[in-house]
Amino acid sequence: MLTFTTEMVANYIKQKGIPIKELSRNTGISEYTLDRSLNKLVRPLRTNEFLTICAFLDKNPNDFKKDKFP
Repeated sequence: MLTFTTEMVANYIKQKGIPIKELSRNTGISEYTLDRSLNKLVRPLRTNEFLTICAFLDKNPNDFKKDKFP
């Protein structure tokens, strides 16, 4: 089951037009893993992946909390 947070991160990355290849290169997370989590939406992000992506995006993890979105 996909998490709300994974969906929010995926939407944010798509809105910003960040390629999976660039995200992978800068975070050390495999393209395959990112593709399954952020494009195909069949795998939730692991906590360490989520935090690594937030650091790369220069976003506070709390920016992706459920109460931040209508």
